[in-house]
Amino acid sequence: MSTISEILILLLKQDSAFEPLCDVKDEGRHIFVELEITDLDLNRLSINIIDGFMVEIVGSKKRKAGKEAVYLRAERVFGAFRKRLELPCPIDRVKDVNYLNGILKITLEKR
Repeated sequence: MSTISEILILLLKQDSAFEPLCDVKDEGRHIFVELEITDLDLNRLSINIIDGFMVEIVGSKKRKAGKEAVYLRAERVFGAFRKRLELPCPIDRVKDVNYLNGILKITLEKR
């Protein structure tokens, strides 16, 4: 059984608070990546192609400002995230990025 201090140390060592869930589709000349991220801060979003075969999405999601509340249950995770996806083919560039209704859609152009 882990102690509270051991759990906190493990959390502090992590690069991110969470990893968003994603879908990756290969459709001809493009790879489509969709990540489920509510409350995304687009000003703190970075998408990088690493060595041609990996895409890294780094960002954060913030709790919406509002009245202070006493939570009876808080399961949603907020904070920084990093998602790295190794791809089966070389990628040339990020062609398009769209964020709507909590879904981040990234279109990657194949080399």
